[in-house]
Amino acid sequence: MSLDLIVYGNNNQFMDWNTRFQIILGIARCLQLGMAMGPCEGYTAPEYAIRGELSEKADIYSFGVLLLEIICCRKNTYLNLPTEQQYLPEYAWKLYEKNKVNELIDLRLREHGIVERDVVHVIHVAFLCIQPLANLRPPMSEVVAMLTCKADAGAPIRPAFLDKRRRAEGSFSWDVISEAFPSSYGSLESHPASRAKEEAA
Repeated sequence: MSLDLIVYGNNNQFMDWNTRFQIILGIARCLQLGMAMGPCEGYTAPEYAIRGELSEKADIYSFGVLLLEIICCRKNTYLNLPTEQQYLPEYAWKLYEKNKVNELIDLRLREHGIVERDVVHVIHVAFLCIQPLANLRPPMSEVVAMLTCKADAGAPIRPAFLDKRRRAEGSFSWDVISEAFPSSYGSLESHPASRAKEEAA
């Protein structure tokens, strides 16, 4: 049973949490060893969409989106859903803000019997991976530690979401980044969250 068939194909096939988690951990360990995911639509980190910068931290963003897909058992972009649910990372964050992030979990997982807090922990790790600023995303070694040791993942800030109408036109600029990049900051590096992390280091 392949992951792409479960997420992108026949949803009548079921993959239990242990299997999904082992796939997540396997991918994380491969990325830790330097394997790259590469930019794909729906998985693209803001810095790559805006400036074409491709790095390990861009792969970590892609990995975070993939985590959400595996947990929800749906594509990251699905235009047949209501507008607020079409882009998975944005929808996931809205649920997080409402303390309803458990609603992301594939209903069949809950029916099958899971330790819900373990799945919610992985969702939290996914949010850290899709932070808007590259230097706010944890390195893969920390991601693996958070997944295996259930270490404290820290508090994520709001991810950046590309404006759907402008993205459909194939146009990327500072205007198409949501509230995570207020125009007054001017650049990724001058964002307060970025400066705070640099000062802490």
